[in-house]
Amino acid sequence: MNKSTFLKDTIIYSITGVIVKASSFLIIPFLTRNLSIKEYGSLELLITIYSLLIPIFMLNINEGQLRFGIEEGDLYKKLSIISSTYSLLKFPVILIIIGNIILFTVSLFFQSLNNSFYLVFSLAIVFEAVKIIFLNSFRVLNNFFTFFLSELIFSFSFVLLIIVSSTYFDMNKMSYFYCIICSNFLSLIFLYTMRKINKYDLGKSDKIIKRNILLFSLPLIPNTILWWIVATSDRLIVTYFLGVAATGIFSVAMKIPSMFSVMYSFVLKGWQNQLYGSSSLIDLKRKSKIFVFILSLIFIIVYLFSLLFGKEVISVLFGEKYISSYTIFPTLVLSSYFMCMTSFLGAELMKMKKTKFILYSSLISATLNIAFNVTLIPLLGLSGAAYSTLTASLVLVYLRLIKIQLIDMKKTLFLITFILYVSNFFIL
Repeated sequence: MNKSTFLKDTIIYSITGVIVKASSFLIIPFLTRNLSIKEYGSLELLITIYSLLIPIFMLNINEGQLRFGIEEGDLYKKLSIISSTYSLLKFPVILIIIGNIILFTVSLFFQSLNNSFYLVFSLAIVFEAVKIIFLNSFRVLNNFFTFFLSELIFSFSFVLLIIVSSTYFDMNKMSYFYCIICSNFLSLIFLYTMRKINKYDLGKSDKIIKRNILLFSLPLIPNTILWWIVATSDRLIVTYFLGVAATGIFSVAMKIPSMFSVMYSFVLKGWQNQLYGSSSLIDLKRKSKIFVFILSLIFIIVYLFSLLFGKEVISVLFGEKYISSYTIFPTLVLSSYFMCMTSFLGAELMKMKKTKFILYSSLISATLNIAFNVTLIPLLGLSGAAYSTLTASLVLVYLRLIKIQLIDMKKTLFLITFILYVSNFFIL
């Protein structure tokens, strides 16, 4: 992949990331002003669980689809990989359908059991999973413009539906996931139409390809769970020790850092295309240095901004009732930077097919995160949760630095992350 192609891919993914995160950011005032702090905290917990269940439900086959599909140069083989991925997704979809049928049957005998929310919640997971596989298909086929338009359709429709629900109807957890389902449905209609227009006739599903995808993807399932623990266990433990209202405060403080993390995840998609499709280690080293430098510079600027104007930003965007969240805002920005670095290093490890090491490193970091949370939250409150995430993320960065091939990056990343980590303790 040449320089211009890499730059074009990165720009497309970056713009897509900005649009997707801007949409989720735009709906926050409608949610925080229509829901109580407790209701908003409960919704955030459900969104957190939702984000965990999607990759588990998919068996992480989307990662295998990208890893083998982007690397493959032959169009027929690419289409066969896509077809094999679709075939693998049928099994969890059927399980969800059977599960809802069983739940519906049980609810007929137990009137107190309300299965309507579980049905909506599971449908939201199914629609999101199918959309991800469809989107990845266009990434594998280098049709990035369709990827961009699909996410644009989803983002626009999602914001519009949330605004309508908040303005004219009763905004609650059920209506939130209804909005997700409808938005994903519109996106899927567009993707299916584009597949027909581009005449992407899928190849035959291949047992060997399916086996390779599963062998690559299945070790990433526990890693996904552990990654989720590192990123979100603090909210669950905060709820246990401090209550749902405190979770709402913590979630608001996380909104802006998570916005940058999500936008970065789209930039990382462009980097994955470069990484999986390139065989030149020298070229990768050079581009890695530029990538890390730009990312570090952006986050340092955001970190300094959060130190100087965090209180004002929280007040304007979320209202006075969430103003106390500004105290942990800078620490969470720094945590977000460390998590972005672990994703960068994780992409390199997946290139090397070191998925088991990804699992082991995540296990160590997740264990430390839970231990720190249980110890520090009762003592320091929300600050304890923020520092637990920060420390666990830094440990994960250092563990993954051990295995990467980009040797020149090790010293640079070690110094940057260590200096920022130590400085945060003295500044706050």
